[in-house]
Amino acid sequence: IMLINYLFLTLIAVVKITNINYGPLRQKF
Repeated sequence: IMLINYLFLTLIAVVKITNINYGPLRQKF
């Protein structure tokens, strides 16, 4: 169960980082 929670939190972190990185790029184009 702990492993599933760890993977879920990692996925959320990746999504947040991706949104932060590609948000400004999307606004430029």
